[in-house]
Amino acid sequence: MNAENSQMKSVGDGQVVAEEGQYLCFTLGEEVYAFNILRVQEIRGWTPVRVVPDSPPYMKGVLDLRGVIVPVIDLRERFSLQHVEYSKETVVVVITIQGETASTTLGVVVDGVSDVLDLAADDIKAPNMVSGEIRDCYIEGVTNKNGKIIMLIDSDLLFKDMSNRL
Repeated sequence: MNAENSQMKSVGDGQVVAEEGQYLCFTLGEEVYAFNILRVQEIRGWTPVRVVPDSPPYMKGVLDLRGVIVPVIDLRERFSLQHVEYSKETVVVVITIQGETASTTLGVVVDGVSDVLDLAADDIKAPNMVSGEIRDCYIEGVTNKNGKIIMLIDSDLLFKDMSNRL
């Protein structure tokens, strides 16, 4: 579990759901997702990255972030969504993920960022409407703001396979 997950609650079947806090909302097409703001280091405009040979298709390459080499992942491709050309709205959200032994900094390419939500515990629901395989991997909750469903992503679980290799 995340260090921030000390603010989590259990529901019915023992499933753990994210609790109150701030979340950075971002878009992929028409869908809205969010990362816990405590994991976000910065938001950068898209700039070309250095390609890494023989890497997975969703890994766009690496960038130099003030002397730290950061892998850059296209979240559309990680989610098996249709690739779109990057535009001036395309951004890289730099996040920290916690692996089994160490933390890793990652750049995540998204279509755009929209806002920061302040969510109370009652705003967050269990993701039981999402397929079990996906939910168990990385969706820690869902919320509905202004008629829009927002999926709260556990970045540690989403990139668990990568954090143990990087």
